[in-house]
Order: sequence, then C-alpha cells, then structure tokens
Amino acid sequence: MKLFLLCLLAAALSVKTVHSLTCFTCDNQSSNWKCLQPTKCDDSASYCMTTTTSGGIGSYTSFSMSKSCARICVPTNIDVGVAGTSVNCCQSDLCNYSSATNVKKSYLTLSVSAIFLVLLLWTGL
Repeated sequence: MKLFLLCLLAAALSVKTVHSLTCFTCDNQSSNWKCLQPTKCDDSASYCMTTTTSGGIGSYTSFSMSKSCARICVPTNIDVGVAGTSVNCCQSDLCNYSSATNVKKSYLTLSVSAIFLVLLLWTGL
C-alpha cells in the first residue's frame, strides 16, 4: 500500500500542467490603443504575435497592426524605405502589449528613392 501511494505521489508530481497562453488580439488596427483586448489562446498556441505594416510617401502614409495567438511565429523585419513589415513573437502571458518594435522607415532611404524616381521621370526612362 505504501509503495502504491509513493508511486501515485511521484506520478502526480511529474505531471506537467497545461496552461493556456493569454495574448492581446486585434485585426488591422491603426493604433495600439485599439489592440489591448486580452484573449485566452487555444492550448496549441505557443506564441503571442504582433504584425505591423507601414508605408507611404510624405503625408500619404498608412499603418496597420494585428495581434494574435499563434502556433508558429517567425520574427521578421523587412524595410524597403517606402514600406515595411515586421513580425514580433513572445511566449508569456500578455507579452505583446506594445508595438514599440514596429517598423521604422528610414527617411534617408525614402529621400534617396524619391530623388531617384524624380530623376528617372525627368530623363524619360
């Protein structure tokens, strides 16, 4: 009987509890303030993911943010001067609260691209 209780105790202590991740979620919002809705993720989700996209020239710019639960997440940061996208991943509850690491456009690259475009149009190419 003691052996049975000892085995039962050992089994109970070795069982890993499953804890669902909680992430902030939103879809295609223009501000982080609209992306602070906590959501309990499915048991299969291991990541909180934040995706940001931005682009434009001068005063014609756009920004979009989405946050979600994800099974797989690959951090990405692509910036081509006039447009960019980033994917940030984290693995703790409500870890995707900020968009501080979102895409930052390089104004030097933007200026050089605009000058190059003007020169192409001016020369007729």
